[in-house]
Amino acid sequence: PIGQEAWGSRPGGEVLAGQISGELATPPLHYLTGLTLREAAEGRARMTLPATKWLTSPTGLLQGGTLAMLADTTMLSAVTSLAPAGTAVAGLDLKVNYLRPTIADGRDLTARAEVAHAGRSLSIARAEIRNADDKPIALATGSAIFLPGRPAPLGDRETPPGP
Repeated sequence: PIGQEAWGSRPGGEVLAGQISGELATPPLHYLTGLTLREAAEGRARMTLPATKWLTSPTGLLQGGTLAMLADTTMLSAVTSLAPAGTAVAGLDLKVNYLRPTIADGRDLTARAEVAHAGRSLSIARAEIRNADDKPIALATGSAIFLPGRPAPLGDRETPPGP
């Protein structure tokens, strides 16, 4: 994970840009799922996720929680792009509407998120996930809170280094 020194000294948009460029570490979730931040701009983000069989339910279709993770992470990235340095962001809620089944064909799903409202402490975002054939498969909304002065991990200590 990215250390507190980066989160404490850079606005969220700069941290996201550092992840995209490779200057900063890729989140551990990427190594498990293939989830990748592709673009981030003020109040917007785009992520991809390969629709692999590792992410399916017993039916062979992508598990709904996988799509929720993609939507939630993309929306939180859009919100993070607006966060000042030294401000943690925490998700508060998530609502996902599933539009069609998603086949594990190995091709990328794409989520695009935008912030619909950004107040002093509360932000509301929406996301759309599309399959590789550009068909919408899920719509989501969520809210997040800005926590100035809180460490990015929101815990009592730094997260230990990963592999």
